[in-house]
Amino acid sequence: MKKNILLFDLDGTLLDTLGDLMNATNIAISENGFPIRSYEEIKSFVGNGVAKLVARCLPDQEENPLYQKCLDRFTEIYKDHYDELTKPYDGVVDMLHQLKEEGYILILVSNKLQEVTEHLVDKFFPGIFDFVQGDMKGFPKKPAKEVIMRPIEELGLDVKNGIVIGDSDVDLDMANNVGIKAILVSWGFKPREYLEKLGSFKLVDSIAELLETIRGWSKENEGN
Repeated sequence: MKKNILLFDLDGTLLDTLGDLMNATNIAISENGFPIRSYEEIKSFVGNGVAKLVARCLPDQEENPLYQKCLDRFTEIYKDHYDELTKPYDGVVDMLHQLKEEGYILILVSNKLQEVTEHLVDKFFPGIFDFVQGDMKGFPKKPAKEVIMRPIEELGLDVKNGIVIGDSDVDLDMANNVGIKAILVSWGFKPREYLEKLGSFKLVDSIAELLETIRGWSKENEGN
């Protein structure tokens, strides 16, 4: 029997983490003499990990002489304040419980640090995910295919039965890198107009539409 696998992104898909990311970023860069960034700017900078988020706030990005100092300060702040404003999007928790009860294998794939990712999953989604893959030292980040293949291989699953659910081009690229379908949600960190131009995937605007798409694709998969 085929096991349908759902590979969920975290930030912008399941959790609204922007408030805590923005606070830590703006404290770190302002302390080093750079202007604070707006909510919309920070929103547009996320998706490739915190190192890239901080870099995008600075002139010359990683080449800026104060980049590492800003990143270190961000890390120092964020590790103690990453779950203060963060919360699940409406309907997400019930959706995940429904999918779990229906027998789906649920995997979390994120570019957040592994320790932070595990903490947030334990706090907001305890007992739901079968595997949690975050950013680990020396391991590739999304959209590298290894981010998907590590949990797939450790659980002894067939990647062809997987669907990526995310909110950005990074998630779509990751799905394309292993040749599986992707669903992107419009309530995340990338504007709908931006997502519409990315290519072949399903774009959904609600939890109900997301569930409908997952179940429809899963039935198609069972028939193949």
